[in-house]
Amino acid sequence: MPLFKSIEELTPELMTNVMRASGEIGTGDSVTAVSAASFGDDGGLLSFLYRVSMEYSSGAQGPATAVVKFPTDDPNQRGIADALGFFNRECVFYNVVAPTAPFHCPTIYGQAQEEGSTDFVIIMEDLGHMDRIDQVRGASKEESETVLTALAKLHAHYWEHDDLDELSATFLPLDNPVYHAALPDVFSAGWAALKANAPDLLDPTVEKFGDNYSSHLGGMLAALNSPRTLLHGDYRSDNLLLDPDGKLAVVDFQITSVGNGAFDIAYFLSSSVTPEVRAEHGEYLLGVYHDTLTGEGVDFSFEDFMRGFQIALDFCLIYGVASFAGWESFGSRQRELMRTIASRTMTSIVDADALASLPAI
Repeated sequence: MPLFKSIEELTPELMTNVMRASGEIGTGDSVTAVSAASFGDDGGLLSFLYRVSMEYSSGAQGPATAVVKFPTDDPNQRGIADALGFFNRECVFYNVVAPTAPFHCPTIYGQAQEEGSTDFVIIMEDLGHMDRIDQVRGASKEESETVLTALAKLHAHYWEHDDLDELSATFLPLDNPVYHAALPDVFSAGWAALKANAPDLLDPTVEKFGDNYSSHLGGMLAALNSPRTLLHGDYRSDNLLLDPDGKLAVVDFQITSVGNGAFDIAYFLSSSVTPEVRAEHGEYLLGVYHDTLTGEGVDFSFEDFMRGFQIALDFCLIYGVASFAGWESFGSRQRELMRTIASRTMTSIVDADALASLPAI
């Protein structure tokens, strides 16, 4: 598939070639018309997403719609993604990991990257028929149980796996030097913007920690570097979908990395579950993950898991902060999402007394 860089370049001829090459339509069938609509504020923070509707030649049967994904043009978000290789990670995940994942991943009809550039485009299955677990609403106990069980199975499959050394070239380990170099500036830019645009979210204890976040960063990254497994990296509700039968689909693998599985759990529970649900069911949900993981044959004590979980909660403050640097360029839903993630993460740190873990690292 050729690398096209805007939705205006998407033609019926191009989609015909993609659908034929992917086997979605026969070699004699054609796409005769396409129309695209942006996801708008429902899109992510790192990419542009479009839903493309297609019409076909007489007798042809293919997907009625597809999703097309491009990199963002927001300079702050694009800079972060380029520096950390986010876009290439997603392309590799769909090619290498998705076929054996313990959840459904969208079928990829076509993708293209440009050598020497971070530009990319992916055309994939539209999962719009499934219900996204809206992150602003927050995941329920039952939804959380489903998604944590699947995540534990992914972690168990790759736990200290022989393939991790090779995969780490793309899915960078959390203690990779690039994170030590890039994340202090990423955090400080977002932290300053959060304090300017959402000062009402700040808890005094967490504010002090945020003011000194970079001094703790090296210790947190080192602590979260082992035991090793494959991490989704952005395991939050907006990237998780369920069908009426409870079948789970997962999208958005741009931040997939290698490290301690406790990171993914801390990120999900701190950003995608309301404080009320977490207070009532948090211990149970931590047990669901750990029991599933050990039931798959992984030797990882609950005490070691919880130590990593607390450190991961502290580290995850950066996910509630970084996007604020692009505050002015985002729409209302994305701003609401940013505020929600930041608020829940800070509340999680306080509720779990997670900052008590810092003197130990």
